[in-house]
Amino acid sequence: MTRQQFDDNLEEIRALIHRMGDCVVEMIDLGVRCALDPDPQLVQRVRNLDNVVDDSERRAMELVVESMLRQSPVASDLRFLTSTLSIIGELEQAGDDAEKMASRAHRIQSDLPDQFRTILYDLAQEVAEILRSAISLYDHYTDALADRILTLDDNVDSTYKSARRQFITIMDEQPGSARTLFRCISVFHALEHAADRAVEITKRLRIHYRGYDEPVPDTEPDL
Repeated sequence: MTRQQFDDNLEEIRALIHRMGDCVVEMIDLGVRCALDPDPQLVQRVRNLDNVVDDSERRAMELVVESMLRQSPVASDLRFLTSTLSIIGELEQAGDDAEKMASRAHRIQSDLPDQFRTILYDLAQEVAEILRSAISLYDHYTDALADRILTLDDNVDSTYKSARRQFITIMDEQPGSARTLFRCISVFHALEHAADRAVEITKRLRIHYRGYDEPVPDTEPDL
């Protein structure tokens, strides 16, 4: 493999990562709509996009492995490809989280209390912004953007935990609604997980560019 072929592979890998990221963001947008709109086609559109994410993941992985085996990359290129493998995997998992969120949202439509609808929409917008920012970080790393992603994720965690506490309070007051409300929590939880994928991408890139990562504290156990 020539250096030009190697560089062409890198460009295709970047394009595939962008496609994966764009699909996941669209899946999140559609997933929120699944909680508000009974149209079953919304869920199918999410599943179709998840198939695109999976296909893109397979092709990107093939290109990364091919580049590693056939180019004998220098140390900096090898570190970048190794980081890219991890990022591809995180985006694929974010797609799975978005698909879960959409499927669960479709099932709980009429059961989602009105006061949580705006919260869910706002949370989805924050998660989508985090994912877009993580893709931008892959294109052009800066410490400032990495720090901003982590701050945005703190906001997502805070919103999710606040909503979870509110759901639990309602469960205590209305024990008969516990099963339904737990399903509602799971929609928020899937969104929060998608944001965690972007954080992992950020941490991986920070290690690549800075050579180390700083631990991100999590003082409250996840659901």
